[in-house]
Amino acid sequence: MNSEENDTSATAFPVAETQLTRLIKYIIFQTFQIPAIFCFILIFYSVYHERELRRLHNHVMLLILISCFIILIGELPITLSFFYRGWLEPQSDRLCLYWIFMNYTFEAMIFLLMAFASIERFVLIFFSTVITGSRRRKLLFHYIPMIFCCVLVIFWYIILLFLYPCVNTFNFSSFLCNSACYQSNIVIGTIDWVGTVLLPVLITIVFNVLLLIRVILQKRRLHIGMNWRRSRKMLIQLLSVVLIFLCTQIPLTIFALIRLIFDPNFLSTIVILWYYFTTYFIVLLIPFAYVITTNEIHKHLIILKFCKPRLINPVTVNTIQQPKYPTTKI
Repeated sequence: MNSEENDTSATAFPVAETQLTRLIKYIIFQTFQIPAIFCFILIFYSVYHERELRRLHNHVMLLILISCFIILIGELPITLSFFYRGWLEPQSDRLCLYWIFMNYTFEAMIFLLMAFASIERFVLIFFSTVITGSRRRKLLFHYIPMIFCCVLVIFWYIILLFLYPCVNTFNFSSFLCNSACYQSNIVIGTIDWVGTVLLPVLITIVFNVLLLIRVILQKRRLHIGMNWRRSRKMLIQLLSVVLIFLCTQIPLTIFALIRLIFDPNFLSTIVILWYYFTTYFIVLLIPFAYVITTNEIHKHLIILKFCKPRLINPVTVNTIQQPKYPTTKI
């Protein structure tokens, strides 16, 4: 994904990629893909039936889930096909552009929404009236930022991939066809990486650390001070998703900064060959984290469990056959 690729002008994927390394990644991602799809079906089913999951504090999380789902069904199958074959099939420039656009756009959307979710949850837990005080505040501080995060990255990558004046030279045997030509411009490539990866990761870290510190201090000072039950639920849900996000992105961001500032070849083979693809675990694991930490979904799991058809074993009843006509002793 583009989180590591944008830290250099044109990241070339290493020759060390072999059939075995591709097969390992194919098996890992394929193993998680189908269960993740079932999780998403359960989530969307629960959202449709549960009004609580459609409330304001869940909106941004739903957008993150939708972005993950789009990657899961619209981009990951191409990646799995590439891992399985070792090349892109069919070999088409249009398919390369589609692959890159889906990967870059929805990954960046997840990153920006994750940063916004961290800020918004902090405000909702401690200063909820700032957002919920009026319809105008909801529009300004809730709906417009979410729409902006989504629309911005779509137009940003439409411009870079389809309108930027350069000629793409795609390699169908490289992941993401060896990326788009705009990344040969160091300035634009760096701006892209800083804006869609580095800043969202830093914002996510800062606001979640502040959130944890504020929660600990407020619990000690006021014991229960706020509406702790609801706030705890929002906190656990956010932190479970953020933990998955940061476990993949903090190491990648550190590696990228080292390569950008100090040594362009720092652990390049290991990072690009293996750690680079851990970003897909954001898409594959977030639905599991959301299901586990959302009580409204649990009861639908219970309903599905008890709605399974039960097998009824046939019962043999032994009856004593009575004679058709009465008999008499002679």
